[in-house]
Amino acid sequence: MGLVFGYMVDQVSSGKPAVDQQEVLLREKIKFLDEMKGRLGDIPQPAVRSAGLTLPKIGAVDTDPTDACTVCALKHLSRASGFLNEASQMLASYDFVDPSIQMRVDTAAENLGLLEDHDWSDTKLAASPLADQKLVGQFAPRVRTLRKEILMCGQPERLRVLAGEMRKLSTEYRTAFLQHNGLDFGSKGAELDAASTGQ
Repeated sequence: MGLVFGYMVDQVSSGKPAVDQQEVLLREKIKFLDEMKGRLGDIPQPAVRSAGLTLPKIGAVDTDPTDACTVCALKHLSRASGFLNEASQMLASYDFVDPSIQMRVDTAAENLGLLEDHDWSDTKLAASPLADQKLVGQFAPRVRTLRKEILMCGQPERLRVLAGEMRKLSTEYRTAFLQHNGLDFGSKGAELDAASTGQ
């Protein structure tokens, strides 16, 4: 105890304030999120030229702030998938408990939490059109389960598995969302979707 106190006194007396580890981690997380926000920005939506189909522009879909936001789910699921994918790739160079990995795991769980607790809250879901309720109802249990598993993840191999499951969920939701908004993939689209999710 005396050594710790002496160290703190030395830090203060030398003009270097003792920095709380939590503050350092928080600043690192804010910096990382700011960088990711700059990188993600407004991602242009590609047009599908085959068979004369055009994807609906995601930002153009009418949303009521009191309804469950099916559009917002695209972003939250995509971001959660991206963060978990980065975290699993970083396992090759960092320990599982490294703050850089854990920050990404936490951010993935936060995105799913925002989706579940805000965009798909019971109040918003009740005020939504029946078709939106059906779409959300199809995916909400999987989002809830995956969020809990991410929060409880304690092993590198489990993180890799969860990253794959998150990728699959994000792809399946995007496909369902586009079909929900009038895009029919047909048999070729089903093949592409199965290939992208590894089935």
